[in-house]
Amino acid sequence: FFAEGSFAFMFGKSGELGELRVGLSLGATGNYRFHPSLSLGAGIEINTLYVNSDFFLVPVFGRISGSFSEKRVVPYYILDLGWSSASTGDSQADDFEMKGGFLIRPEIGIRINKVRVGLGYQNQQIRTSYTNNFWWSGEQQVNEKRIMRNIRMGVSVIF
Repeated sequence: FFAEGSFAFMFGKSGELGELRVGLSLGATGNYRFHPSLSLGAGIEINTLYVNSDFFLVPVFGRISGSFSEKRVVPYYILDLGWSSASTGDSQADDFEMKGGFLIRPEIGIRINKVRVGLGYQNQQIRTSYTNNFWWSGEQQVNEKRIMRNIRMGVSVIF
């Protein structure tokens, strides 16, 4: 059994206007190593993303990971699959509601002793709901299903 603490920067494009989305991630994972090339685990993270307002995501995920040998410096892989809750820090929009969804996150990198440095891709589904008030048709409920795609650059420490 081993535990892992992680920190990552995330960035990507947001919406049709292509605004830059940036964020930070802090997480912990508990893993069981069956073989150097296969470990299974479960984890939780806190992600904060900024676009036009703050987005707050809390993914809970299962993890498949491994290294390709037991040397001191070795490549590794990680695949996280899970579900994330979501909310927004925008206090201006009282009618804006945000819900989380499915998360998939592959990552590859280099492990040096007990430190992993990697590059990953986070694909996070969210659902938003808000009310538009048009003068010609009145109030209209808008429900959107969005996929947030982010590049992740992170560091984790194995305990």
